[in-house]
Amino acid sequence: MSCKRQEQISPPQAGNLFNELTQTTYGVNGFSSISIPVLICLVVGLVLIYFCIRNGSDSIGKVISFIVPIPFICLVIMAVKGLTLPNAFGGVKALFISKWGSIIHDFGLWKDAAGQVFYSMSVMFAYGSFLPEKSNVVKDGLIIACCDFLVSVLSSVVLFATLYGTGNPKQVETSGIDAAFLVYPQAIVNLSNNGVVNAIFGVIFYLCLGTLAIDSAFSITEGASTAISDKFKINKKKTTFWLIVISAIPALIMTTGAGLAILDIMDNWCNAYNIFVIGILETLVVGWFFSNKKLIGEINKNTKKFKMPLRLN
Repeated sequence: MSCKRQEQISPPQAGNLFNELTQTTYGVNGFSSISIPVLICLVVGLVLIYFCIRNGSDSIGKVISFIVPIPFICLVIMAVKGLTLPNAFGGVKALFISKWGSIIHDFGLWKDAAGQVFYSMSVMFAYGSFLPEKSNVVKDGLIIACCDFLVSVLSSVVLFATLYGTGNPKQVETSGIDAAFLVYPQAIVNLSNNGVVNAIFGVIFYLCLGTLAIDSAFSITEGASTAISDKFKINKKKTTFWLIVISAIPALIMTTGAGLAILDIMDNWCNAYNIFVIGILETLVVGWFFSNKKLIGEINKNTKKFKMPLRLN
């Protein structure tokens, strides 16, 4: 890879392109402006969410079976290519051989990790009520946890190998928006010497990334929609429609120039502290108010292995 090509994909230029396209800032002083591309994406996303979950679990299963495998395949391809870059194994070494002393004492790191785990495992709560009576919840939970861990490791390999391979090791702490629009573009551009191939791969990857975002959104919406429609005996399609309309009103703030700043604030307090505290409290409430025999009986009902004892010493 030539130096000229690496200069063309430098992070500042990629970041400027993203900022110019979305017209967003990293401060909270941009409420007066609206980013038309972001607004269009919001409307399209909400429409897709409605059509994905309007018929409940039947339509959801068809959507997930299609959109989940493709991003995983893309990550595998980028990881393999990233490992062929110069000094890529230096990044892998930095990933797996860390400074354990600083990790143990870094509360922020543990907070973010726990928040991510709670968020990832929320799919069990969103779709748990749709499981057949004979489902093995222990097995399903272990599969979800292991798959989540493996995908997280794979994503980390792509991140570290690409950044070290392209000479940007100081950006290993990037996440969220920065990782999606700075790190992954570098991995895609370095995929091959054929620009057309890279462009096609990039389109596929970001379409998949968008569908995964919609997947996460309709998982959350589905949980609330099902609970409301079941509780108040309201038509499921009407419940889903009005829930999305109501959700769209506060979401409009994300289309302003201050959208990234608000997103960062919400990500820090909602996905980190809020979901972390609620997850712990939820665990305590379920364990405290449900009888030990009833709760563990439900867990052990359809599993032959990993049975929990009725009395925990």
